[in-house]
Amino acid sequence: SHCSVCEEVLVAQEVVEATGHATTKAYTVIDGVLYYADTCGCEDQREVVEEGTTVEVANEADLKAVLSAGYSVKLMADIKLTSAIEIVNQIVTINLNNYTLQSTWVDENGVVEVLWARGEDTEVTINGDGAMSSGKGSGTNSVVSATEGAIVNIYGGRFYSEAYGAVIYASTEAIINIYGGEFKAATAWDEDGKWYVLDINESAATLGTINVYGGSFKNFDPANHNNDGSEYTNKVADGYHSIKDGDYYVVSAHVYESNVTDPTCEEDGYTTYTCECGNTYVDDETEALGHTTVVDEAVDATCTETGLTEGSHCSVCEEVLVAQEVVEATGHATTK
Repeated sequence: SHCSVCEEVLVAQEVVEATGHATTKAYTVIDGVLYYADTCGCEDQREVVEEGTTVEVANEADLKAVLSAGYSVKLMADIKLTSAIEIVNQIVTINLNNYTLQSTWVDENGVVEVLWARGEDTEVTINGDGAMSSGKGSGTNSVVSATEGAIVNIYGGRFYSEAYGAVIYASTEAIINIYGGEFKAATAWDEDGKWYVLDINESAATLGTINVYGGSFKNFDPANHNNDGSEYTNKVADGYHSIKDGDYYVVSAHVYESNVTDPTCEEDGYTTYTCECGNTYVDDETEALGHTTVVDEAVDATCTETGLTEGSHCSVCEEVLVAQEVVEATGHATTK
């Protein structure tokens, strides 16, 4: 302090050393731009993240900041979430990289969610053979939800719901494509044994779509289930099938064995393709060969022996094409 009249210093100020920049860094989004910056916030310590970069993340804050800016991520540690990951109108990839995203939060309705993708310009790809797990709430749970026209592509990983909710949920024109992975819920939905491993919310004004091209599903047959009403019992894509293996149903492409039926003179040929699951179809049709005609020459009748008219038959199948008819013997002449 000092005197405002005579300017005498009453309490001298002492120099305090600079604190130095924070030694930790974090990802932050400022005006839509993703920065990797010291946590002190000094502008000269901000590093702009190049567009198109896949960012390695090891905590919830960095994960959500990077995804909100439209960058793809690669997990470098298990991450416990205190709220759902929301992706809106971004095109991103989440590489689980053998780590786990686990929800530890429950909202006021008892709902637990790991990932919510929404918006018609949203496309999320999940790969990397790690895991996504929802906690156990008192309401409906889901691991991956897609709504409002979003697209989610799942190529692998393990997806667990620790309660009875849907593991994978699509509504309002969203599309979820499943190419691989393991999917299971801890309990059935009700006493009737309905398992909501995959759910398209048939009560919504506009339905979502789930297309299954691969993966294994515990206690749930994606080709024939009863949780969405009779019209929506099959979510397995054309050309694929679901086969029961213990507690799981495994989806894969049909593998067909072929059986060729050769064409005959009158019948078309074709190939019958049959998969181990019983699915079968006929293709590769070939036209009938047609008969190979051989002329059966006429035999003249004699006085005492009958004759035959000219006819024909097929030299391949021996079918008579034109039957020969008997010509009566002429009998002896009555004049001498």
